[in-house]
Amino acid sequence: MLNNISHRLPPYRGVVNFIWAQLYTVVNNTPPAEWEQRLAREQEFADNPQVMQTLKKIREKWMNAKNDALGLCAHASWRGDIFVTNDNHFLKAKEKLSHLIPGKILRPKDAVQEVDRVAGRQ
Repeated sequence: MLNNISHRLPPYRGVVNFIWAQLYTVVNNTPPAEWEQRLAREQEFADNPQVMQTLKKIREKWMNAKNDALGLCAHASWRGDIFVTNDNHFLKAKEKLSHLIPGKILRPKDAVQEVDRVAGRQ
């Protein structure tokens, strides 16, 4: 079954093909017994609620950090006026970040007040 993956490679170029090529190499160069061992270990972890709870916390923390970084990057790329966040790390570092990114870093409530002020609604 795993050896038949080559016909499913997508027609995309660049990064996607590189990733699929790496996956194809891993799949085709791994003996079936090793795959069975890996799957058994993964199932052992999946059956352990403590491991899954820890994995969930790690995944949430990582996704939050990744999404914060992507949001800040998009804000800087588009030269936004206000970066809205509840992340205390950004808020504590806003003086340092002000030299690197455009606009202000504000909490949601403060951003609404700033927009109202600029629009003349206050």
